[in-house]
Amino acid sequence: MTTPQKKPLSSEEKFLSWAGGFLSRLWDSATTVLTLTSGLLYTLATFINGTAKWWLFAVACILSLFTIIITLTQKPPRSELRKEKERYRSLLEHRNTELEDAIKTLARRMSDELDIKNSNTRITIYLHATGSNKEEQFFIPMARYSQNPYWNMAGREKLSDSEGAIASVWRQGFHFKNDYPSDPEKWVKHVSGNDESSTRIPKAVAEKIRMKSCCIAGIRLSHDHHDVGIIIIETTKDTQPWRDEEPQQDETSEKKKKKKKKKKVRDHITEERGGFANLCEIAAEIIYIIRNSYDDTKRTK
Repeated sequence: MTTPQKKPLSSEEKFLSWAGGFLSRLWDSATTVLTLTSGLLYTLATFINGTAKWWLFAVACILSLFTIIITLTQKPPRSELRKEKERYRSLLEHRNTELEDAIKTLARRMSDELDIKNSNTRITIYLHATGSNKEEQFFIPMARYSQNPYWNMAGREKLSDSEGAIASVWRQGFHFKNDYPSDPEKWVKHVSGNDESSTRIPKAVAEKIRMKSCCIAGIRLSHDHHDVGIIIIETTKDTQPWRDEEPQQDETSEKKKKKKKKKKVRDHITEERGGFANLCEIAAEIIYIIRNSYDDTKRTK
């Protein structure tokens, strides 16, 4: 099927199109032109005597009046601008709320995909943001899921991207560490006095962290060649975390086969394909959208 060719414009249609564009541009710049013209006439009137002076002055006044009328006609009142600004912010916040709900669902689905079936584990999805001064960079927790309501509770509103395991995940793309002390005091000493000074957590901050995890795994999220956030999977279980344990001696051969086939969480989250990888891609895309909206919201404040 051939596409019908457009009929060329006639000379009259071309002129009308040009005239319409010219008048539109002229109307947009009318206030500038009238202001300059009236200012010029006011200036000339100061150097001329006689009747011409008053004519110039009268014309300048008329042009100034037209400038005021056009300005009021072209631009909406400040109250309308404020309403439009608030409406835009409201739309952004409403959309972000829906997207955040979607991320919370993704966190739960990630837990199911990894077959995590204990109340000692938590999955948290973080957005990476930049402060208004362009120098401060931090993480904002967007969603978290745990079978334990206590670990589901909200914690810090933002976390530095240069402290702790989240810093290692952000810089390296992947992080896994399963030798954190189970004793709270030893845990604080370990994370605040480790040899990696670039990711050390200040002692005052470490003491306030509720979930002092014994094992932490994390992966960086990217979308369209942009690093947008991270996912942290952590547990307070100091032995056999995430039920990735080897089969016990007294278990049946059938149970042993099932556990041997089960993939370890550490290997599962590093796969480039599969259910968990697909969920990470979706989460990265949503966070990418929210992060742009987050920047827009800051600019409208």
